[in-house]
Amino acid sequence: MRKRKQLERFLEENLDSVYRFAYTYLRNKADAEDVVNDSVVKALKAVGRIKNEDSIKCWFYSIVANTALTTLKKNGRCIALEPEKIERGFTEDDYSRLNFESMINCLEENLKAVIVLKCCDDLTFAEIGRVLDISENTAKTRFYTGIKKLRREIE
Repeated sequence: MRKRKQLERFLEENLDSVYRFAYTYLRNKADAEDVVNDSVVKALKAVGRIKNEDSIKCWFYSIVANTALTTLKKNGRCIALEPEKIERGFTEDDYSRLNFESMINCLEENLKAVIVLKCCDDLTFAEIGRVLDISENTAKTRFYTGIKKLRREIE
């Protein structure tokens, strides 16, 4: 029961971050909401099996990542563009609509996930490694590779 309460508290405090993380994979509001909902259901069913209560954050983020990847595979990696994103494209000198989301969308999924977890959710490289099932060094490499690519895009 204690683990369930911790999970519920974590979800109450971090639902926006979890949604943002799912959205970086799917780039579709409805799909991201579905992934978060499915992940919450999966986590509530499996909360008794968690070994370390201190790692609920990493454990839950890995559920979200796996659920998002499953959704992408099921949907054939088709990404629907939202109408407000189609209505006006960027001109060469137009930076008024440039934001974090549009900047990271130029990155591959594996780089994007690491950058979002590090910059938005403030996870350590060790935690990112556990979430994405990669080594800590791989998480660092992907982070710095992504940052370099973002710098090039901005320049």
